Amino acid sequence: MGIMQVVSGCGNLKTLDLTCCRFITDAAISTIANSCPNLACLKLESCDMVTEVGLYQLGLSCLMLEELDLTDCSGMNDIG
Repeated sequence: MGIMQVVSGCGNLKTLDLTCCRFITDAAISTIANSCPNLACLKLESCDMVTEVGLYQLGLSCLMLEELDLTDCSGMNDIG
């Protein structure tokens, strides 16, 4: 079972730590954003496959997001 299947039933999830999960993609971030609208804290440190595309989806869907850790996310550019 992958992260996309896990979060699909977690609409009230507030905190998610995916630090060093190097296979997290923008598709996974999109699923998280759409499935977890109450997310307040998301840690994506060293998730190199996440780009500004995933961040855009978070911004659209996770209006409660207060903390976002993008430390060492090499897939991110200045737009993100």
